[in-house]
Amino acid sequence: MAEAQEMLMEENLIPEFRDYYLKFNSEEEAQSILFSKVPLTVDESDPENVVVTEWAKDESGEDSLRPNFANIATVGQIYRETGEMIRLAEEGVAEEDQLEVPAMAPIDGWHVNVRVLAHEDPSVLEAYKTNPDPITPKQVFA
Repeated sequence: MAEAQEMLMEENLIPEFRDYYLKFNSEEEAQSILFSKVPLTVDESDPENVVVTEWAKDESGEDSLRPNFANIATVGQIYRETGEMIRLAEEGVAEEDQLEVPAMAPIDGWHVNVRVLAHEDPSVLEAYKTNPDPITPKQVFA
């Protein structure tokens, strides 16, 4: 199978990567899908039931995490214009000379972009894909 996939990639029939624009309910949900805890020690006394006995920790004592995909770009909270304008009040500046900027409101969700390489399995991401893909993404891979 791997040889056939490599041949198709060489012939440009399978793209080397695909970008996924994802929306999760929270940062924690995104982290649970995109990252895995790092096992430090395991009990292999029963080869058919290997059990992690200790997880690696970072400097702060939290579980160390490793990415499940090579290319993950966290966008986070996204904001969009509401259609209203607000004045940025500055001391000593006349009201008519104060800068007006668009009012912004958050869009629901925690947003992450993942560039999935040909050898990576994207099936876990399908439930979180934005539909349709954004026309003008807030962030893209270079």
